[in-house]
Amino acid sequence: MDTTNSATLSLLIESEFNIKGKIIKDFGKWKGKPISHTIIFEDCVFESDYSFIDTVAQNDIFFNNCTFKNLSFLNCSFEQFIAFNNCTLQGELFFSDCKFSFISFSGGTYSKMEFAGFINAYSNRDSYINFENGNFTSLKLSCKEINCPITITGGTYDTIHVEKTKMNQRFLFSEGDIKINELYLISSEFNDRVDLLKGEVTGTTYIHKVSFNEQVVIGRDFLSRSLTIAHVYAKQNFSISFDGNITHLYLSDNDFQGTFNCHSLSTEPRTRAGELSCDISGLNKGNILFESIPASINVGGVNLGNIIFKNIETNFIIIQDFYNQNKLTFADLKLIHNQHFFIIFDSNINNTEFVNVDFRKFDELVIAKSEVSNIVLSNSVLPPRIQIGTKNPIFGYVIKPDEKINDNTYYRETYRQLKLAMEKQGNKASSLIFKAKEMHYLRKELPIGWDKFLLYLNYISNNHGLSWSRGICFTLVISWLMFIFFQETLVHPNYVWGLSWSLSDTYKSFKSGLNGYSEFITSFPGFKVSEHSSYKWETNLILLLSRILIGYGIYQTITAFRKFANK
Repeated sequence: MDTTNSATLSLLIESEFNIKGKIIKDFGKWKGKPISHTIIFEDCVFESDYSFIDTVAQNDIFFNNCTFKNLSFLNCSFEQFIAFNNCTLQGELFFSDCKFSFISFSGGTYSKMEFAGFINAYSNRDSYINFENGNFTSLKLSCKEINCPITITGGTYDTIHVEKTKMNQRFLFSEGDIKINELYLISSEFNDRVDLLKGEVTGTTYIHKVSFNEQVVIGRDFLSRSLTIAHVYAKQNFSISFDGNITHLYLSDNDFQGTFNCHSLSTEPRTRAGELSCDISGLNKGNILFESIPASINVGGVNLGNIIFKNIETNFIIIQDFYNQNKLTFADLKLIHNQHFFIIFDSNINNTEFVNVDFRKFDELVIAKSEVSNIVLSNSVLPPRIQIGTKNPIFGYVIKPDEKINDNTYYRETYRQLKLAMEKQGNKASSLIFKAKEMHYLRKELPIGWDKFLLYLNYISNNHGLSWSRGICFTLVISWLMFIFFQETLVHPNYVWGLSWSLSDTYKSFKSGLNGYSEFITSFPGFKVSEHSSYKWETNLILLLSRILIGYGIYQTITAFRKFANK
């Protein structure tokens, strides 16, 4: 290899087609002069910084197997092809305010590369910036405008930053083997399609404060351990094809003017195992749809749009610190794995609809410190028993001791709200069940007194309006007791018994007593006393109590009989 200086290199650039095996020792620049012929730099080493400034290249420029310290292109135009093939960059490769037809990176190692300023394309031809393969430590786009499509079809990247950039042409990941550690799209605007169809992000894909004015597609062959979409404005549809390719998805403070859709293609079999961990927080607007995917779900923040989970395979759903101002829907949930949890905690889920969901299949259904009086059940079933905390406190979904009022209060309030929700839908069967539960916990909550006694009596007599058979039993038992007391007040009772009686005497006495009891109960409410009987003042007291208690039992029985009747 020949050692030369930048001045000699300038002479070679002016006249030579092939510049091969040169070592340029000193700092140099090519400024303000056009390059009219094709140049191939081959096996050259730039040991100091070199710059192309205000240059117009009218033909192709190739850098093949070259090594650079720092290389910059400032306000340059490339009318034809510029290519970097198997080059090594020790410092920074910097493009600012350049105009390209075609620029390609194929093979090589690049420590730092940045595009800045205005990156333009020629209007009379198809242009692109293509990263075919190679090893890139840092690729950064921080441009005021990029008017040239960018395609990444291969390569290994430590980080890719698109920051404070206005991208007016397509942004595409496709075809080849793309390996990325961290991918950041931050504070930028995309005015053409964004297609992330191929690639593997081993770390985080972070999309923050970005405006997408055209469609965004994340394909099933784009893999990312973590995908964060926060403070995003999407004018058109934002679509994710799920095939086990994303492990964690975080949505926060987004405005979807079209539809955000995360789905699995039903026409194609899944090629990867794994399920999605989905976390929604912040203030979200627009339509958000998750369909036909395996996922654990955590919903929080404020919903101003429509969030739909349809045909989800799940075992863990949490709604926590959530305020629903529009519509939340769960439809056709399919339970997988062994333990199944549905938790509503510290939330106002408002107009939330459950379609074809059997909550009885969940091992734990927790509703605590939440507003659920406006939920809608469509072909769905709630269990009669609700929890106010997970059985295993290690999950953390329990009311903290310093916040807790009383367990009975939380149970009562939950059942009261579920009762109201069922009443609004005309679901009398479920509303009665939840009303009975509400009264049960109200009874446990109240101190000893008449109200607690009356609730006990209501529970015993017809289970708070649910059991007419209990009402009949209560009436028969209380009337039998009243009959016994009534007989005890008579001077000559017609029903007596003794332990030393024979079986025959006992039978005759029981038969006589049964006849007396039937005469007693059938004479209600008059309770006629035989004129041949002698009785005391206590007899009238017992008859008065009998009218009250038996009348109460009959009323409770009729109430339970008519539990499904219109009021």
